[in-house]
Amino acid sequence: ESRYSRQLFCTDNFRQDALSSASLLIAGMGGLGTNAAMALTTAGLGTLILCDHDTISISNLNRQPLYSEKDIGQKKVAVAIDRLKDINPETHFVAVDTKFSDGILASSVKPQLILDCLDNLSSRIELIVYAVKNNIPLVHAAIYGFMGQLSVFVPQTSACPVCSITGGMEPDDAPIPSIGACVSIM
Repeated sequence: ESRYSRQLFCTDNFRQDALSSASLLIAGMGGLGTNAAMALTTAGLGTLILCDHDTISISNLNRQPLYSEKDIGQKKVAVAIDRLKDINPETHFVAVDTKFSDGILASSVKPQLILDCLDNLSSRIELIVYAVKNNIPLVHAAIYGFMGQLSVFVPQTSACPVCSITGGMEPDDAPIPSIGACVSIM
């Protein structure tokens, strides 16, 4: 029996070696990002690049399960990586402790997939531009109250992700309402 023995037989063509050698960028380590990071780490993803500039606050704790009260004031990415290493030391983690912008990832760190868990439009647009420019598929996830949205964009194949996501909205940095259980389900 191995760490991954239960998932090896989910489908006839499941390949743990492909998952273990894959790299993924999670932009935004809030409610969506922390839940996704836990699931991917548990499943045995090879490399997980975590990007967030923020620190942990008390209002994060109801929907961001990697953090606790003792973490308030600390950087989200650093705390997340410490907790995720406890979950699965086989996953390699890369910390990007800043707001996402084109050029912040070292040329040696190129994800095969991007997970957009950002909570602001301007950073989201920069992430989309990066994905298109580097021909990297992007999974967009967002939540607002009891509603969630999930879309997959494949450069050169899908419709314009900026148009689909923004829908004519203007950038707004107001807090996004969310309920912990809804974020976890997403």
